[in-house]
Amino acid sequence: MKISTQTRLFWLIVGAGVFTLPAGAEAGNPDHPILTEIYQESSVPGGPATTDLTNPNTPHQEFIEIFIPPLADLSPTLDKDALNLTFYDIEGDASSPGLSQVNLRVDLPTFDLDPSNGLTGLPRPQTGIVVLGWIQYLGNPPTGLTGTPNSRTAMINGGITGAAGFTFIPLNGDQFEGTYNFPLPVAVSYIDTLSDPLTGKVEQGSSAYLLVNRDDPGYSELCGLTDPATCDSFPNLASGSKLGLSCLLDAFAANDDASFNLDQQPYLAPSGDNIDLEFVLPRGGAFSVWVPQVPEEGSGYQRILVDRMKTSEDGIPGNEDPALDAATAYRSTSNTGPFFATPGYAASSTSPGRLSVAITPLQFFQVLKETQARPGLIAANIGGDFGIQTESTPGPTRDPSAMNASVTQSLSLPIAQSAIAPYFDVETFATTPLGHSEFITIELDSTTPVPGNPPTTDPLHRRAAYLVTIDPTTGQDAQGQSFQGTALFALQGVPVMEGVLNPFSETSLGSGMRNNSANFPNSRGNGASLSDPSSDLSDPALIQPMIATMPTDPTLFINPLGAGSNLVDVVLNSAEVVSGASSYANSFNVSETLVQAREFNLVGTPTTGGFTPTERIHYADAKGAAGKLSDGLTDVVTKRDFEVALIDSQLSPVGTLETGATDDFGVAVRVEQVAPGASASVGEIIFLSSMGGLEGADLDTLNVPPYENLLTVTYLDLDALNSVMGVETIDRVYVIDGSGSGEVDIVEIVALPEPGTGLALSLGVLLLASLERRKQRENPAQP
Repeated sequence: MKISTQTRLFWLIVGAGVFTLPAGAEAGNPDHPILTEIYQESSVPGGPATTDLTNPNTPHQEFIEIFIPPLADLSPTLDKDALNLTFYDIEGDASSPGLSQVNLRVDLPTFDLDPSNGLTGLPRPQTGIVVLGWIQYLGNPPTGLTGTPNSRTAMINGGITGAAGFTFIPLNGDQFEGTYNFPLPVAVSYIDTLSDPLTGKVEQGSSAYLLVNRDDPGYSELCGLTDPATCDSFPNLASGSKLGLSCLLDAFAANDDASFNLDQQPYLAPSGDNIDLEFVLPRGGAFSVWVPQVPEEGSGYQRILVDRMKTSEDGIPGNEDPALDAATAYRSTSNTGPFFATPGYAASSTSPGRLSVAITPLQFFQVLKETQARPGLIAANIGGDFGIQTESTPGPTRDPSAMNASVTQSLSLPIAQSAIAPYFDVETFATTPLGHSEFITIELDSTTPVPGNPPTTDPLHRRAAYLVTIDPTTGQDAQGQSFQGTALFALQGVPVMEGVLNPFSETSLGSGMRNNSANFPNSRGNGASLSDPSSDLSDPALIQPMIATMPTDPTLFINPLGAGSNLVDVVLNSAEVVSGASSYANSFNVSETLVQAREFNLVGTPTTGGFTPTERIHYADAKGAAGKLSDGLTDVVTKRDFEVALIDSQLSPVGTLETGATDDFGVAVRVEQVAPGASASVGEIIFLSSMGGLEGADLDTLNVPPYENLLTVTYLDLDALNSVMGVETIDRVYVIDGSGSGEVDIVEIVALPEPGTGLALSLGVLLLASLERRKQRENPAQP
């Protein structure tokens, strides 16, 4: 569970929807212009000649957005009466013949930020936002521009003829008859009127985006590599010898290389993998720590807040950390939301909360039978540091006896630009047909929960949500065919509780183990200490000796025998591995005769009729992901039971909490007893699938709500092993490391009791009871 600061922050933002401010960062407008958004729009074909602005799902063509700070905040080193900005797009694709060359240069018109002595250029727009984009072509290929020079249409916000509050500058405004209703750039380094109207200029792929001051001595006038004019196109970012670092105002890069790792930037070139941008922004390069590389995931990129500094802006020499800046200062956008493209709008921490909801086709949720689910619509607060309280009112279901939806209030933390999930409740029943679906309308009414805070912007939304009932009983082989009985994994986070030594003892499982210890046999003998209210579970001296440490020395790896196949063969031949996934690629010794795993003894553990926690839990989906923000399997009250619980500690040896975000592991069990006609064999090792997914798929994370957990309980529902394969009891549980780094820290595995068993039943008596049930099934007439 030892992960870097960058990875920890990345998971907090992406996995939990929580924004964490980099160390040293403070709120306040920057003292220089910054890039706030680059939108590429990869999901629709072509460029401005092919985009349909009447489509509500594609209201934008590509654009570049810049924020100019108020005069009072502007650095005195910049010319307030004649601010001359230039945008550069530098090619970073390692396979491109134009690698490290300029794709596009745009010289913006002069801005005069001090009108007191007369305007000599464009005034600062009211919001400080400047948008570079396209105006609409006429014809395909274009024969002109739509409208008249006074009524050209900008291809943003569904098409506009004037920009209120911000300044729009068209890239193609000087072609054909030109335009009067929008200002023109001073220079664009060549637009090909045959190809660029179809493909655009800011295209998908790896590129570095630079905003520079062209009045600085370090500035060089470079041209795009396709420009027929005689002009240099090599900025030499690595050396800083052509385009000087002194002219740089702001920058970031997009990297779409499949091998790119955010934490490893900047790369020491050559890396051996020919990763995009590694030669443009190499480790030790002049521009490298100033140009954070963001993974390409959506249709564009946004600076999260204009008034939060990057490490490259805090004025602390040597503090520059592009990996941290990439993880905390930027995020991806999409035309499907909830982080849509927003030309003309850039949030600060003081902006009002603003509700944004993804389009209806994304609002699809699976709900498990016999649960009270709490799906959360895919949404976000795209405003400032003000929380949003949302009431979600679902319309009626067509069959309330099969699925019932009800109103729920949810509250988002006052964290700007974060994903949120306006919840609504959905209940399914034992009689709900498998695959039962509902398509219901959700009315969202959002307010600010704190008196005196500014009202929420865009508070009212309506979305349809599609819900489908699942109840998987089999997993999948590598070809996607039905295979063995599936398990249902569910996770429960146990957070630190103020004034409570042992928060686990307060849970329904901890209470049951404390009050009926003989009824909860455990593998390692730690159950009594874990459930004792006087145990300080935040004390490493208590917890560390309990941990069944995952071996990291290959000589300590294991290979227990099973009927027909040993554990190594089971893992190597699992559907997860055969499908090509790399989940267990680093979990073997060199000869692949031993696997990184731990074995736990649970003799006589039944596969049916276990324990039902009373707390909300988080089921893992078919790929092993649990605790996702907007999901019908997250935050569930269940009526189903579990037969085994794995208890994992998130306490480090020095007493700090780790996230568990990268504690990947798979679970296998060994069959002890089967029913007549069973497809399973006594002694067989079964590599569990999750929620009907691939056999052997690993749990991807233990970082589930409420986060900052002291312990994480992983529950196993093994009912399908009984009903599909005839497995009655198991006697071993194997935890297989999924990352090769040995991060999972199991402190105990507990067999959970069947309902109605006596308080003092021993493990042996439980086994006898199981044998008696088997006799009853073999001879139903026997009393």
